Amino acid sequence: MAKLNRQLRELLKDELVDEALQAKMVAALKAHTLAKLAWVPARGQRPHTLLTPYGALTVWPYFRGCWTVNRNSIPLVWQKDPRKEAVLNSLAAAQAAGLIHLRDDFGGSASENTSLRWDLDCPSVKHVASQHADEASLPDDHEWGERELDRRLLECPDTLAADVHIIGSIERRAERWQLPMPSWTRRARGWYELSSPYGALVVRRLIGWTVERNNQQIRWCCFGDRVIFDKLEHAKMSALVHAYDVGLPLYLDGTKWSDGTEEPPIRLSKRPSAISPIGSDCCAPSK
Repeated sequence: MAKLNRQLRELLKDELVDEALQAKMVAALKAHTLAKLAWVPARGQRPHTLLTPYGALTVWPYFRGCWTVNRNSIPLVWQKDPRKEAVLNSLAAAQAAGLIHLRDDFGGSASENTSLRWDLDCPSVKHVASQHADEASLPDDHEWGERELDRRLLECPDTLAADVHIIGSIERRAERWQLPMPSWTRRARGWYELSSPYGALVVRRLIGWTVERNNQQIRWCCFGDRVIFDKLEHAKMSALVHAYDVGLPLYLDGTKWSDGTEEPPIRLSKRPSAISPIGSDCCAPSK
């Protein structure tokens, strides 16, 4: 733990976390499996990042051995004054503070009281409309296979199956996670929900699986149709990969959150199997 001189302590008196609390958080983490997670880089006076299904946890060097903590670029701040970031004077304490608060507001979880929180106001939870009976009749582990899913979606407007580019993109992201996915609440057969700091995530059956956040769906950027996944696991991965995406015209896998009201660049009636969303001109934001 960095030794701070009197002048520096006075300068940081409103931001610096009490050393006793820092020591308590470090001690609590040492006895936990979280202490074995692989941060990148492992050491040095530079940003340290941990990729998880809850988002990217980053510990930033502040100055003179001090550190601050971000989750998905949102800083860890003081509850009593969110305008002030929490400053810790050791890398171990900063990593411990981030991990203790990592799951905050996911699935209703909350960390122990440390007087710290993420500088993020959680949106109110919104629920989607009820499911059709025929959709709920299939078991959750049912998979159609690529060709059969494509065939069935031809008769379902506003839907296109996820292709290998979308699935490959979210699988590569998920492979880098240092923790397993959070537990989802199963509301009914074919219906899963997860509360998050960014809104209510919903994965529900619509022939395959559709992904929603606060009544917006994951849609193809080019074509505007809902992305339908054959595997439940892929739908949950997609929800978590994109949970904190806000205000972007498109994402690297060629999808985006949308309620479907805007006019897409292209309208298709068949699955665009030969078109890669990455690098395609049609994925440029419409003017």
